[in-house]
Order: sequence, then C-alpha cells, then structure tokens
Amino acid sequence: MYVKPIQVPFHVLQYEALVRRLNPCAAHEDIRSLYKRAIAGYRGERSMSYPLCYLPE
Repeated sequence: MYVKPIQVPFHVLQYEALVRRLNPCAAHEDIRSLYKRAIAGYRGERSMSYPLCYLPE
C-alpha cells in the first residue's frame, strides 16, 4: 500500500502568513480561530501516523 507523507496543507500556510501580517486586534479573532482550527486538524492528522505504524500492512 502506498502511503502519502503528511505535509502541511496549503491553506494552513496561507492562514499562518495572514496571521503574521495582522495587527493584534479583536476584530481579527475570527481569522485567528480559523487558523487555530486548521493547525489543530493538521496536528491531529500528524499524530495519527504513530498509532497507525503498528498496524499490519
């Protein structure tokens, strides 16, 4: 079985660049929450590779 290596999704990189450019303001909390949700999804997907390595092919 071919398993594709996990890479940071492009939309996470876009959110990261956008958050870096924003001024610390309460009006941009919705963008920050989208970034946090996207990065949490990526980290959850990345953390699943460890338990899955113990499954047989």
